[in-house]
Parts: sequence; structure tokens; C-alpha cells
Amino acid sequence: MPGRLERLQSLKAEGKFIRFATNQGGVAFDYLKEHEIQNEFMVMTREIGYPAGWNITHVCFTHPKSRIAKYTDVSNRRKPEPGMLIEAMRHEDVTPDQTIMIGDRPEDEQAARAAGVDFMWADDFFKQDQDATEDISPEAEIIMQNVDPSVRNAYEEEMVNP
Repeated sequence: MPGRLERLQSLKAEGKFIRFATNQGGVAFDYLKEHEIQNEFMVMTREIGYPAGWNITHVCFTHPKSRIAKYTDVSNRRKPEPGMLIEAMRHEDVTPDQTIMIGDRPEDEQAARAAGVDFMWADDFFKQDQDATEDISPEAEIIMQNVDPSVRNAYEEEMVNP
């Protein structure tokens, strides 16, 4: 999504906490490896401006119908359940009224509602013609975003090879 990195960098510079919350059931079906997802998020974390080794990601690798036994689970962390959002709020010591979830799937909106946090669609949040804070409550301290690294990689590939 064009402008996403710059927007997140700007929000971090303003003192907002940024966390990623993502379902990665592809690992449970052996389409991706856990370390590949973790490496991608480490790169994104550094690009936003956090130091190497800093972890701002909450990932649910499990799926109830997984092909791999260790990833077979019905978890309250898997969106649309609110587990990852609650974890992130606890980690940053913020309340639901200080949190906004940015997402691109119905499960993201459902998880936000279940956690009692505001929700905004990623397309609206990352519009390039907006000031980085015009649509965020001044009380918001944590910005949660659903990010699928495979989507990010496809976008980057499209930009390199249009």
C-alpha cells in the first residue's frame, strides 16, 4: 500500500506505539515457514525506525484445520478473536480507548470490536493526501495494523517489475 511505511514512521516519530497483529495460517498449512514471517516483520520493524531486535509483532500461526499438528489449535489469539490486540495493549500498558486497529479484512474489524477498540479500514487510514494524525484521536497511544507480508512482497515486486 503506497505511503504505508512513511505514515507509520511519522506516527512513531510522534510518539505513537505501533504494533502488528496478524493471522498467519499459511504456516499451519505449510505454505510459509514461521521464520520467514518473523524475518519479514523484523525488516518492517527496522524500516519503521525501531532498533534491531525490537519486537512489535503479535502473530497467530495456528489454525483449527492445520495440516501440521503443532499449529492445530482453536486460539483466542486468532482474529476475529481479540487475543492479539489484548496482548498488545497489555504490553504497552494502554486501554482500549487509547487504541485503534487498522485492518483490511472483516476479521480485523471483528477483533477490534471484540477488544473494545476503534477500527479503521487500511485504505482510509493510509490515504496519501492525509496528514499523518488527522484521523487519529489525540488520546490514541497504540496503533495496531494487520499486515500480511506476502501482500507486501507482492506489492514490492509489482513496483520493481510493473
